[in-house]
Amino acid sequence: VVIGAPGSGGSGAGSGSGAHAAVVEVLPAEKFAPFIVPFRGSSPPPGSPAVTQANPFTVPPAYVFALDHKVRAVASLRAALRDAGLDDASKRELQATIQAYFKEWLLTSGSMRQVYDLARIERGE
Repeated sequence: VVIGAPGSGGSGAGSGSGAHAAVVEVLPAEKFAPFIVPFRGSSPPPGSPAVTQANPFTVPPAYVFALDHKVRAVASLRAALRDAGLDDASKRELQATIQAYFKEWLLTSGSMRQVYDLARIERGE
Protein backbone atom coordinates (compact mmCIF):
# COMPACT_ATOMS: atom_id res chain seq x y z
CA VAL A 1 0.00 0.00 0.00
CA VAL A 2 1.31 3.41 -0.96
CA ILE A 3 0.03 6.30 1.14
CA GLY A 4 0.46 9.92 0.14
CA ALA A 5 -1.02 12.86 -1.65
CA PRO A 6 -1.93 12.68 -5.35
CA GLY A 7 1.16 13.39 -7.41
CA SER A 8 3.43 13.33 -4.38
CA GLY A 9 5.12 10.04 -5.23
CA GLY A 10 3.81 8.51 -2.04
CA SER A 11 5.77 10.80 0.24
CA GLY A 12 2.72 12.01 2.11
CA ALA A 13 3.72 15.63 1.69
CA GLY A 14 2.44 17.53 -1.29
CA SER A 15 4.09 20.65 -2.57
CA GLY A 16 2.38 23.71 -3.87
CA SER A 17 -0.22 26.10 -2.58
CA GLY A 18 -3.29 23.84 -2.36
CA ALA A 19 -4.01 21.14 0.16
CA HIS A 20 -4.12 17.59 -1.23
CA ALA A 21 -6.47 14.88 -0.11
CA ALA A 22 -4.67 11.77 1.13
CA VAL A 23 -4.92 8.68 -1.07
CA VAL A 24 -4.18 5.03 -0.60
CA GLU A 25 -3.07 2.91 -3.54
CA VAL A 26 -2.29 -0.77 -3.80
CA LEU A 27 1.20 -1.29 -5.16
CA PRO A 28 1.16 -3.59 -8.21
CA ALA A 29 2.70 -6.99 -7.44
CA GLU A 30 5.38 -6.58 -10.12
CA LYS A 31 6.68 -3.47 -8.32
CA PHE A 32 6.86 -5.23 -4.94
CA ALA A 33 10.34 -5.59 -3.51
CA PRO A 34 11.63 -6.33 -0.04
CA PHE A 35 13.17 -3.49 1.89
CA ILE A 36 15.57 -3.45 4.76
CA VAL A 37 15.71 -0.75 7.38
CA PRO A 38 19.35 -0.25 8.28
CA PHE A 39 19.82 -0.41 12.02
CA ARG A 40 23.04 -0.28 13.94
CA GLY A 41 23.03 -0.97 17.59
CA SER A 42 23.29 -3.56 20.26
CA SER A 43 20.83 -6.26 21.15
CA PRO A 44 17.81 -5.18 23.17
CA PRO A 45 18.22 -5.40 26.94
CA PRO A 46 16.93 -8.55 28.66
CA GLY A 47 13.18 -8.43 29.20
CA SER A 48 12.54 -5.96 26.36
CA PRO A 49 10.49 -6.91 23.28
CA ALA A 50 12.20 -9.06 20.68
CA VAL A 51 13.48 -7.45 17.49
CA THR A 52 11.51 -8.37 14.39
CA GLN A 53 13.64 -10.60 12.17
CA ALA A 54 11.12 -11.14 9.37
CA ASN A 55 7.97 -9.60 7.94
CA PRO A 56 5.27 -10.14 10.56
CA PHE A 57 2.47 -9.76 7.99
CA THR A 58 1.04 -12.23 5.52
CA VAL A 59 2.00 -11.37 1.95
CA PRO A 60 -0.62 -12.09 -0.74
CA PRO A 61 0.30 -14.93 -3.14
CA ALA A 62 0.65 -12.63 -6.19
CA TYR A 63 3.30 -10.61 -4.34
CA VAL A 64 5.13 -13.74 -3.18
CA PHE A 65 5.16 -14.98 -6.79
CA ALA A 66 6.47 -11.63 -8.08
CA LEU A 67 9.22 -11.56 -5.48
CA ASP A 68 10.18 -15.19 -6.15
CA HIS A 69 10.36 -14.38 -9.87
CA LYS A 70 12.80 -11.53 -9.15
CA VAL A 71 14.91 -13.72 -6.86
CA ARG A 72 15.09 -16.47 -9.51
CA ALA A 73 16.09 -13.93 -12.19
CA VAL A 74 18.96 -12.66 -10.05
CA ALA A 75 20.09 -16.21 -9.25
CA SER A 76 20.00 -17.08 -12.94
CA LEU A 77 22.10 -14.04 -13.84
CA ARG A 78 24.62 -14.82 -11.12
CA ALA A 79 24.90 -18.42 -12.31
CA ALA A 80 25.38 -17.30 -15.93
CA LEU A 81 28.15 -14.92 -14.89
CA ARG A 82 29.80 -17.54 -12.69
CA ASP A 83 29.66 -20.15 -15.46
CA ALA A 84 30.79 -17.80 -18.26
CA GLY A 85 34.43 -18.77 -17.81
CA LEU A 86 35.73 -15.22 -18.16
CA ASP A 87 39.40 -14.47 -17.67
CA ASP A 88 40.41 -11.95 -15.00
CA ALA A 89 40.63 -9.00 -17.43
CA SER A 90 37.16 -9.73 -18.81
CA LYS A 91 35.74 -10.07 -15.29
CA ARG A 92 37.16 -6.66 -14.36
CA GLU A 93 35.78 -5.10 -17.56
CA LEU A 94 32.35 -6.63 -16.95
CA GLN A 95 32.35 -5.46 -13.32
CA ALA A 96 33.31 -1.91 -14.38
CA THR A 97 30.54 -1.88 -17.01
CA ILE A 98 27.90 -3.11 -14.55
CA GLN A 99 28.99 -0.54 -11.97
CA ALA A 100 28.85 2.26 -14.55
CA TYR A 101 25.31 1.31 -15.61
CA PHE A 102 24.25 1.00 -11.96
CA LYS A 103 25.64 4.45 -11.17
CA GLU A 104 23.85 5.88 -14.22
CA TRP A 105 20.60 4.25 -13.02
CA LEU A 106 21.09 5.67 -9.51
CA LEU A 107 21.50 9.15 -10.94
CA THR A 108 18.64 9.00 -13.46
CA SER A 109 16.20 7.33 -11.06
CA GLY A 110 16.86 9.78 -8.25
CA SER A 111 17.97 6.92 -6.00
CA MET A 112 21.44 8.32 -5.34
CA ARG A 113 20.07 10.19 -2.29
CA GLN A 114 19.30 6.87 -0.58
CA VAL A 115 22.91 5.77 -1.12
CA TYR A 116 24.16 8.99 0.47
CA ASP A 117 21.70 8.52 3.35
CA LEU A 118 23.00 4.99 3.96
CA ALA A 119 26.58 6.25 3.89
CA ARG A 120 25.72 8.92 6.48
CA ILE A 121 24.11 6.26 8.69
CA GLU A 122 27.21 4.10 8.35
CA ARG A 123 29.43 7.03 9.41
CA GLY A 124 27.15 7.69 12.39
CA GLU A 125 25.98 11.14 11.31
